[in-house]
Amino acid sequence: AESAEVVEKQKGEMDYLPLGSVVLVKGTDTKFMIIARAMCIHVGNEDKLFDYGACPFPTGIIGDKVVYFNQREIEKILFQGYSDDDDLHMRQVLHQLVKEADIAYADPKKLSEQLAKGARRNGVG
Repeated sequence: AESAEVVEKQKGEMDYLPLGSVVLVKGTDTKFMIIARAMCIHVGNEDKLFDYGACPFPTGIIGDKVVYFNQREIEKILFQGYSDDDDLHMRQVLHQLVKEADIAYADPKKLSEQLAKGARRNGVG
């Protein structure tokens, strides 16, 4: 397993991990398998960008729950998924789309705090 030291780069410049990669995300001991990249998610009343969508490993998707996070939240890469010429091409396309998109990156910590406040307001938690 390799460390996921991430150098902050300009939007669209980081190298996406291949689908099927398994990672540890900071602040959790759950393993996650990457199932999507460059995800635009509607949060509140605006669109936000996440580098990855993932499911818990080894359970997989339960219901419709997908976990979203950014490259900088990856603590450790446990397994790197399969990559070939098609995947490399797709990653180049994603880089270009993200670079051209007028969408801000989500801040998962801030988002969690907002969701927790909303849940408390609605009598949950």
